[in-house]
Amino acid sequence: MTHGPRRIPFLLLCALFVSSACASAACGGKILEEGPDGGGDPPDGRGGLDGSSPDASTPDMDAAVDATSVHGVAWAAPMDAIDDGSPYVIAADQRGGVVVATTTTVARWDASGHRAWRVRMVPEGKSGIVGGLAIDRNGDVAVAGPGMALLAGSDGHTVWTARVDGLLDTRGAAVLGDGSIVHVGWNEARAAFGSTVLPTRGGFVTRYDGAGNVLAASHLYDLFPEETGPFGVGVDRDGDARILVQHAAGGLAVETFDAAMHRIRSISLPDGTDNAVGAATNDAAFAVFGDAVTPPSIQKVDVAGKPLWTFQPPKYPTDLSPPIVADETGGAITWAGTLLHLDANGTATDLTPNRTLEAAVNGAVGTSGFSITGAKVAIDRGAVFVAGVVMANPLGGGRFYPFVAKIGR
Repeated sequence: MTHGPRRIPFLLLCALFVSSACASAACGGKILEEGPDGGGDPPDGRGGLDGSSPDASTPDMDAAVDATSVHGVAWAAPMDAIDDGSPYVIAADQRGGVVVATTTTVARWDASGHRAWRVRMVPEGKSGIVGGLAIDRNGDVAVAGPGMALLAGSDGHTVWTARVDGLLDTRGAAVLGDGSIVHVGWNEARAAFGSTVLPTRGGFVTRYDGAGNVLAASHLYDLFPEETGPFGVGVDRDGDARILVQHAAGGLAVETFDAAMHRIRSISLPDGTDNAVGAATNDAAFAVFGDAVTPPSIQKVDVAGKPLWTFQPPKYPTDLSPPIVADETGGAITWAGTLLHLDANGTATDLTPNRTLEAAVNGAVGTSGFSITGAKVAIDRGAVFVAGVVMANPLGGGRFYPFVAKIGR
């Protein structure tokens, strides 16, 4: 069975899933597995931020980061290893906290590092995957879950769910400037989003309104004259959608659309790009290169796809493709064996020197001296969030300890 256009290894450790039954739109109710719980004492708190964030729907796409003030680990907290407990998607919550999804659960930590709530998205014994997260201006959490679209309130209560039928691979979610929610992904066969049916396979884009009603559902080849696959979606400061796509003719591009899905701009990425979700501004994009043999490098390109600079991380990270998130200063945050801020000119600043993040994380999960792997990164004004795993005893079969941490002044 094929799964659409070429897959990006780091970005899409996804599995196709058959939708599970869920309630119709605007069902309400509570979906907490463990409920608003506070999570006990704050984990190793060493100060924190005021929780302010830019007036943007998805701050981890376009928040500004001041590398001179973002430093020091505010807190680190362990995550419960439920089923596959490895962090899969991460988003800043615009209140100084963070929301993290594993393949089966979604949980929120507040600005002080308390776990506020946790949602089980995939019932025990069922297959599926949480494919995307996005936060709206109210702090509500839009989730692209298996067989459903869902909006959870900032306190973890279900605001609405909308059923999705079909063999789907959801690859991202974003909240646009008008408050509508966009999901992107690939359907391998017939798919139904509310009353809208996509009868054939293809890369899809679906928009929901604030009540969970389907505003539109279409294939990307309705917008492009070719079979096109999306690999992620974010939002810029204008509230427009940025979708990372691969065109059938070859090559990756960051395509920007307004709420009516009219294409505004396109930035083509260089051949060999491995990971670029979220890594774009209105006038530039970031591409990551690397494979099992070649150490990863990061390249910034302008709107014409012309390389501006290339950065080679000083450390070869455990992950073959480091995550990268752009900010509106023209720089980006990446994890490459340590947490780095790259400014507009490609100059790197280590935000957690002397392995301070590793020390804090090992202390939180109860291990000692082990490295971080599988890192995911999100940014908000004045803060950077990292979620990943610490693998203890890798030569003896290994045990994974998932974590989430906040770095800020």
